[in-house]
Amino acid sequence: MPLFLAGDVMLGRGVAGHYEAIVESLKDIRGMLGLCPLVANLESPVCKAQPVSKYGFRADPEECRPILKSFDALSVANNHALDCGVEGLRETVSTLRELGIGAVGYRSEGNPQEPVEYSIDGYAVSLIGLLDSRLLPRAVGTSIATCDDLDIVRCEILRAREKADYVICLLHAGDEMVSFPLEHEKVLPRVLLSYGVDVVVRSHAHTLQGYERTLNGLVFYGLGDFIFDGRTRRRQISGMVSVVPTETGIEFMPYIVHRDDDLRPRIATDWTSGYPQLVVQHQKLRRILDLIKYYLERTLDILAVHGLVGVGHIVSKILVRLRNRLRRLVNLD
Repeated sequence: MPLFLAGDVMLGRGVAGHYEAIVESLKDIRGMLGLCPLVANLESPVCKAQPVSKYGFRADPEECRPILKSFDALSVANNHALDCGVEGLRETVSTLRELGIGAVGYRSEGNPQEPVEYSIDGYAVSLIGLLDSRLLPRAVGTSIATCDDLDIVRCEILRAREKADYVICLLHAGDEMVSFPLEHEKVLPRVLLSYGVDVVVRSHAHTLQGYERTLNGLVFYGLGDFIFDGRTRRRQISGMVSVVPTETGIEFMPYIVHRDDDLRPRIATDWTSGYPQLVVQHQKLRRILDLIKYYLERTLDILAVHGLVGVGHIVSKILVRLRNRLRRLVNLD
């Protein structure tokens, strides 16, 4: 019986109008998975508290309850965890636990996070969640499990290993809207592997990225958007991975997931076809071209949906964002 890992789940904003279709699709997926645990990153607070940030991805806990119940564990350690403040984060964790859903990436009252534990084919598997605090500096010192203090991170990993044969970490890190990681973005996942994590599943890119097996373990650099409202082509294709512990290590199978116009996810019948490889050569140049391609796709999408009304303002914001990110990229050591 494998454990299944999916990408980002955001239940607010434009997703709210498609709950019914998503629920129906998740019933089909759950039927395929049977009793296998399904794990993902929860990219939106689920609470009654109101947003306190510009991009508040709040979802109503009563309305999205049927969707949440399709998951067995969710990480709350991401850059949108505080969209509704600390109160919203606590309410989110409480909501998940009331539904019997494991919440990882949460440090209650300053204590180390409690790993979620599963028995998979007779092997004990522990699940934890972590956030690279550079994505949300104000998360440091809150209940979000951040990576700013690696001594605490190491202790949490060792704690997760106490009763487990294998440890899986849901890590929120990296850069957005790009289809492969740069070399410096591989450092943190590899550090976690050296501390004793067996599988790192990274989120935040919102696009499907490749994976690699190192001497210390396995890294999936981005599974993309499992449930989200981004409508560019690359954001409508994500990944799902089944992992099975064995005597010699973790075996896995990657799947492609397509998201329809009504936002329902569906596992592709061709399974691994089209799963991307990691880019090694000419990374900076290819990253710049990758960003330009994404923002062109985004501009065309806005034009198709909204027409010329207000598109100039939106495009100008995209160009400013693109310019700033390209400038950071060029200045990387």
